[in-house]
Amino acid sequence: MKKVAATMMVCFLSVGVGTSCAEGGNRKEVDRLWKEYEKATENDLPQKATKILGQIKDKARAEKLSYDFWRAATQYVRIGSQRDWKLRDELTESMNAEFISYGDPIILYVSGIGFNNYDASECAEFLDKWSRKLKSSSSSEFWDKTPVGYKGEVMRTHIHNDYEYVLLSMTFNHSLSNSIGYEKIEDRFNSTYSGTYPVDALYELYRISAGSAEAYEGYAEKYEGKAVATLAKLNALSFKFRRLKERNATDEEYRRLRAYCEELVAEKKRFYGEEKLILKGEDAAENMIDGGVGLQAIGCGSPWTGHRDSPAELEGREHFRLHRRGAERRQTDEERRARMDKNA
Repeated sequence: MKKVAATMMVCFLSVGVGTSCAEGGNRKEVDRLWKEYEKATENDLPQKATKILGQIKDKARAEKLSYDFWRAATQYVRIGSQRDWKLRDELTESMNAEFISYGDPIILYVSGIGFNNYDASECAEFLDKWSRKLKSSSSSEFWDKTPVGYKGEVMRTHIHNDYEYVLLSMTFNHSLSNSIGYEKIEDRFNSTYSGTYPVDALYELYRISAGSAEAYEGYAEKYEGKAVATLAKLNALSFKFRRLKERNATDEEYRRLRAYCEELVAEKKRFYGEEKLILKGEDAAENMIDGGVGLQAIGCGSPWTGHRDSPAELEGREHFRLHRRGAERRQTDEERRARMDKNA
């Protein structure tokens, strides 16, 4: 199985065994079986659990409960492989055959069946082949378990069917965006989301490849007043810090940049609703302020948001630390010379 699909599979399998939401059909019997399965796993009864999973698969197939069918099938492979790892390939092959027979393209997509995850042309063909069926299905449980790879919470509100979920997942996929044939996915994205803010604007930002403060600043000017403009300004910060480092900037230049970061923090607070959601977890300005010249502590990212600093942010913070140390050393040297002059 390809890397992208394998990653998605791990994410889905990490979900607990609680009751799933209805996708259609009569859920009562399936929900009862899931509760029995949970008890069997808690009591370490793998044979009983496997038997129940088989019952869930049969019931879910009959009731067209795609998520339950997929989940039961993948758990069946997991438990069987734990009991005898030599059976993993055989069980996986059998599972994939079941998925193909079931015929729901959302299951084929999350399982990486029927297309090459690194080939944008094949992904576009998959979309076209299953377009009608994907557009007529809304398997929201799949959407929620593995959100779209870029601004997933924002994208979620603009997904109305399985086609749009698969399309956005392919569009915001770095492996695909760098592959030959990606323009075919772009064409399908544009025909679906052109003129839909903020999805189209976020895609434009996502595709900025110049890697420079000017590219982000130009984008910010185009969308001035919108949260995406603030996001672009935040993206540009690491490049601004790098420039300071490269030209051995003065203390005053660092202070001006720190003041700019404070302006961005204030700017973020002006947004509400979906605009605020666009900036969720975007703490580059706060992190740079925490690492600024003249402050007592060098921050390491916010423990409350779970934000992990980018390499550029870490580089900027480290330079702040070294710059401050250099400034303190220069001050000490000046004081030492002053004392020597006084004693001379």
